[in-house]
Amino acid sequence: MEVVAEELRALLDRDKTRTSIIRLARGEDRRDAALISAAFWPDAVADYGIFAGDFEAYLDWVVPGSPFLPVTQHLLGQSLITLDGTSARVETHVTSYHRVKESGDNQRDIVIGGRYLDGFEKRGGEWRIARRDGDEIQRRSFHRKRRR
Repeated sequence: MEVVAEELRALLDRDKTRTSIIRLARGEDRRDAALISAAFWPDAVADYGIFAGDFEAYLDWVVPGSPFLPVTQHLLGQSLITLDGTSARVETHVTSYHRVKESGDNQRDIVIGGRYLDGFEKRGGEWRIARRDGDEIQRRSFHRKRRR
């Protein structure tokens, strides 16, 4: 019975890390500081390539977001979750869409494929991201024609 209890605990821990990643993506798309904050520890650090810094600076960068990025959407793929006591390494595939405003009425759409490489920590029974690294694999840009 002890083995089953350990397996159940691992299953629940994996679910909690995955839920945190989902909450974060939802918060980023909605520019919701509370959702984003619930996914990261306050002393976390993040490196997305285009941004690197502590959690407070990240939150200031994402919320309310750039007026040059009026629309974003993050689609999460599979996650590989490796638990190690009160820490976990999580690799999640992501496809993100961004509408980018350019000069005048010009806009372009960018689709980025990559991976989130997250270091999670369990503190007080709660799993949150302590470190996030973004690993961009592919980027495509599509210019939008202005409708008349």
